Amino acid sequence: MDSSYIYMGRHNTTYMIRNYLITALRVLNKQKFFTAINVLGLAVGIACCMVMLLYVKNELSYDKYHANIDQLYRIVIDLKFGEMDGRMSDTAAPMAKTLVKDYPEVINAGRTEEQGDQWIRRGNNESVLIEDVAYVDSSIFQMFSFDVVAGDPVTALTNPDLIVISRRIADLYFPNEDPMGKSLTIGNDWNVEVAGLIENMPEQSSFKYDVFLSMERLGWSKDNMWLNHTFETYFQLAPGSDPAGLEAKFPDMLEKYVGPELMKFIGATIEEFRESGKNLGYGMQPVADIHLHSQDIDGVGGDGNIRYVYIFTLIALMILLIASINFINLSTAKSAVRAREVGIRKVMGSIRSMLVGQFLTESVIMSLMSFFLAIGIGALFLPVFNSLAQTAVSIPWGDPFFWAIMILGALVLGIVTGMYPAFFLSAFKPVKVLKGNLTRQSSSGWLRSGLVIFQFVASIVLIISTLIVRKQITYIQNKDLGFNKEHVVIVENTWVLSDKVHLLKKELVQRKDILSGSVTNYLPVNSNRSTNAYWLKEEANQNKEVLISRFTVDFDYVETYGLEIVEGRNLSVEFPTDSQAVLINEVAAMQLGISDNPIGREISSVGDMDENGNPTFDNFKIVGILKDFHFSNAKELINPLGLFIGNNRGAVSFRIKSDNLQATLADMEVAYKNFAPDKPFQYSFVDERFEEMYETEQRLGKIFGSFSILAIFIACLGLFALATFMAERRAKEISIRRVMGARVSNIMLLLSSEFLKLVGLALVFAVPVAYYLMQNWLEGFAYRVDLGVDVFIISGILALMIAQLTVSFQSIKAALANPVNALRNE
Repeated sequence: MDSSYIYMGRHNTTYMIRNYLITALRVLNKQKFFTAINVLGLAVGIACCMVMLLYVKNELSYDKYHANIDQLYRIVIDLKFGEMDGRMSDTAAPMAKTLVKDYPEVINAGRTEEQGDQWIRRGNNESVLIEDVAYVDSSIFQMFSFDVVAGDPVTALTNPDLIVISRRIADLYFPNEDPMGKSLTIGNDWNVEVAGLIENMPEQSSFKYDVFLSMERLGWSKDNMWLNHTFETYFQLAPGSDPAGLEAKFPDMLEKYVGPELMKFIGATIEEFRESGKNLGYGMQPVADIHLHSQDIDGVGGDGNIRYVYIFTLIALMILLIASINFINLSTAKSAVRAREVGIRKVMGSIRSMLVGQFLTESVIMSLMSFFLAIGIGALFLPVFNSLAQTAVSIPWGDPFFWAIMILGALVLGIVTGMYPAFFLSAFKPVKVLKGNLTRQSSSGWLRSGLVIFQFVASIVLIISTLIVRKQITYIQNKDLGFNKEHVVIVENTWVLSDKVHLLKKELVQRKDILSGSVTNYLPVNSNRSTNAYWLKEEANQNKEVLISRFTVDFDYVETYGLEIVEGRNLSVEFPTDSQAVLINEVAAMQLGISDNPIGREISSVGDMDENGNPTFDNFKIVGILKDFHFSNAKELINPLGLFIGNNRGAVSFRIKSDNLQATLADMEVAYKNFAPDKPFQYSFVDERFEEMYETEQRLGKIFGSFSILAIFIACLGLFALATFMAERRAKEISIRRVMGARVSNIMLLLSSEFLKLVGLALVFAVPVAYYLMQNWLEGFAYRVDLGVDVFIISGILALMIAQLTVSFQSIKAALANPVNALRNE
């Protein structure tokens, strides 16, 4: 082939591309308002999609930093006992060593037990409350990829008085110092030495611990009972092992170790236990699944939710699709303006492929502009989103892969969204368009209307979802809980006062602004819960146990929380035998089968082992029945509960008058400091803690609301585009109607009715979709609102009003246009 021909071909190609770019920039500059709306709409959609996908990527990256993540698992227990039917990750103390001993495919195992908050101080300095503290086996550091800075955590935690701390704790207590070998004091008098230092755990970690204590410190870690579930058990499989094969062996472990204890304690075999409607079984959960797949597991982790990942991914794609549809509609809406340009270009010799290239160039340029604007919008919106979602998503500015994806995405989106307008506009016939006779295939109008319907279906679904989420949250917040949560202050972490906590309570309840007080860490909101199996004493060994949540409280608990006793009496200091008495709720009485005659009956449970290794039994007399109250959140049914007298000193609750709140809190702090001068005074309100239980749902409602507004905004741009297109297409018809005497209001009604029909049709499709999605979401609540028609009616009216306001501008503009301008060529 002649080289000059090749050169000229390349020269022509370069010239053609350059011409495309120059022409495209001129067109976009000439149509500034149109370009701005088009770019802004697409940019908002891309920004929403980018933020959502960054969030999804962040959620999916949890725990992936562990080198052996594909080999790491934890034990979960499937438990059905009475009304309780669920899963938990608490296991028996001997589980870890048994896994290693009995199963060759398990090469390591270890336990953790969250300690919660701990007061820790250095020397005589004021104590600081450290939240993320856990007892762990040293083998945990062999299985998980913690970044060790100094020391050897594996050997350190074999000593009960040595600890491992994170960089964060080291900077807090030992700024600019080497913490190794230095001492800290936990609580009042437990002195420990720092023997290991690790880097702070990544944000994408299911483990949030900052202080690791030795499991050797816990006496019950050496317990051999299999029915006492306390520890999280993690284990590592050998490479190439079959997880399903190992899990299939667990029934043998249950039979071997749990079976004898069931027979000893309740006189039933495992088969008899299951035949009575109960169940107990072991399973495995990959550590990689803990963050997103633990909503049905009671235990550590599970802060994320795979359902929300699916929801947010769907929302991201829906909003991007809505924005892309707008891009197409806004481009074709200007068809009347570009039609003459197309006709002239064709008359001057342009072929269709060149016109397609021109329009695609314009589309890609606008797409690139939208992508870069979207990054800026996303950067501005991310702090708001992080606050709503309680996450720490950021734009990876220094990641070349991110920029490559964004640029490639801009090119692909520009081509994909520009193809329909390019082929649609380039197909115009020169003779017809130059005569002012713009026609189009009827299918294009149908397609455009269908796309707008889809936009409003998505938007209305988001509106309905937002309203239902808020309705459910309002219902929960205003539901009768069965106790009085108002004006109750919780003084927290009072276990550091030891027995002085009772003196603090005694002193404060004498103040005129404090009505009552109760010493216990078992609270009806975000409460610790200890669950034991109880049965009627006279029905021992008949396999009729009921799981009852055990609250150890003092004699003033019922009064402080305003609980109602429907039968019998309260626990009272006037009855010395009440140390072996119990108050149970109505659900517990019903499940025990004693609703008709509960007072004076006795219930039993397994106590400590005697010196011969045989179980002892504790008996409690029922002295009163409590009206059922919510001691957990409304996602759960009210379960059996018993109030037992005990000495739980973790917190003190005070019911106070609301007249002079700040002065009362100041008095409480002074009294607290008299007993604990080196400890900060920390308190919370029960009603605030109740609100915190539903933070996830509240955040979801806010996120739905925010993205509903953005989706509506983008959809309205699409509707505006269609209104513009329709007004241009029917300009002559409208002018003729005006000449024939039609009023402006008639013209506005004529144009608006078509768009309102589209929105009404969208409502018909959106209602069943939203109903299905929200019905599934509400199934996660034991107590929930009914999906009445009011929400759907309000959403429909709101969508129609927004649509009407959007098209009003174009309707009025078209109705007021001078008929001469449209008819002068006729």
